[in-house]
Amino acid sequence: MLDTRYVVKWNLIIKNEGPLRIGDGEEGVMLEYEDGKRIPFLPASGITGAFRSYLEQNIGPEGAGTIRALFGIAKNEKLLQKSVKSRLAVRDGSCVFGFDGKLEHRERIEIDGARGVAAEEKKFDTLFLGKGCEFAVEFAAAARDGQEKEAFQRLLEKAFQALQHQELRLGAQKTNGGGIFSIRKIRETVYDLFKPEQLLRYLKDAEPAGEIREEKEFAALLEGRPDTSVITLEAEAVCRQPFLIAGNTEEQAGSREKFFMKNKDGELLIPGSSLKGVLKGQCVKIAAFKQINPKLIRCMFGEGGSQGSRGNIFVSDSVFSEECTCSPVYHGIRLNKFTGGSWLGGKYASHPVRSSFMIRIQIQSLREPERSAAAGLLLFALRDLLQERVTLGGEFGQGFGRMQGDTIVVTDRERITVKLKDPSSNETIRAYFQALDSCREENDGKNTM
Repeated sequence: MLDTRYVVKWNLIIKNEGPLRIGDGEEGVMLEYEDGKRIPFLPASGITGAFRSYLEQNIGPEGAGTIRALFGIAKNEKLLQKSVKSRLAVRDGSCVFGFDGKLEHRERIEIDGARGVAAEEKKFDTLFLGKGCEFAVEFAAAARDGQEKEAFQRLLEKAFQALQHQELRLGAQKTNGGGIFSIRKIRETVYDLFKPEQLLRYLKDAEPAGEIREEKEFAALLEGRPDTSVITLEAEAVCRQPFLIAGNTEEQAGSREKFFMKNKDGELLIPGSSLKGVLKGQCVKIAAFKQINPKLIRCMFGEGGSQGSRGNIFVSDSVFSEECTCSPVYHGIRLNKFTGGSWLGGKYASHPVRSSFMIRIQIQSLREPERSAAAGLLLFALRDLLQERVTLGGEFGQGFGRMQGDTIVVTDRERITVKLKDPSSNETIRAYFQALDSCREENDGKNTM
């Protein structure tokens, strides 16, 4: 660009801290060939889209012009809007460390909302990239002057901070725990193209002395929390009863052996999708009992179908603590629901465990009163899960899947510890419950829903 004075480059090494789903159009993972090997990569289009979407949702009107200048504007003939070329270039993120050639295979099911059980013939398999892979990503922004350079720097620094704190995610299955990253290294290089020696260095892709910021200078930025409206709920769940989320089955001597789901590192895994499904089901029941407007559920969990929308509740994967106790093996026979008899070859054996794990939920991109109402509804649902009123996982008919907990930690610009015996003792928590009550259907004409 002839009107460019400064080019700012950011070179990052980012590590996925949970499952990563970059689909290939089917149920596989997008891979590319490099030196005769197939390795995963992050498409630049996906990175750019995720960054722009986050910034548009979380930066006020005062930053809208800077976002349009950085990311560009598509041509719109109906609005007589001319296209504006993007001033940001993003390279594909190539995997530089941690990929051992293995992918995580997860069996997923669709829940029948009316019955609360697995829908018939709605089981499908999906491949994920397991945690621990590191990707090299490069951003380059072209600025006309010093003021625009600083505005672009502030904008992308907010996005990097959000990526570090799991508020910006990449890839698919974001609300089910996918796309969580941490920044391992970051380096910023500024080129002043009006200076011949720096222009030459830029053309040779070299680094100008005295114009570099290393990760040490970004430490305070990455440690600080983004100033956004995200609410985080965290709780420790203790399983004193047998607990099983089957992910691996084996045929042994005419019997199906059900083992707990594991990630590629061998850790016992509770997928975010399983936990989110249980919480959604309980939220629907509570909302119906309290006569809450159904629009709140749709705002929280989204809608399916071709005209559907993504939800705003993000539930992370959980792994069991190292102190994990294996329960006795439970044997059973699968029954034919039509005849009432047993299936031929329907024997199975379940291998449950007992342990504890951390639950982490984020509420993102909601405005008031839906934001506070969603927090209030999730607190009720999470309380029911931690007080053994709701089960998680399979074989609940045999007493599996009940867990206990005493507190829920809420982070909403401040950290609040909610005791389940007295959840309304804090003013912020009371405001959540009041917002939920304001969303009753009889108040529909008086609120913003």
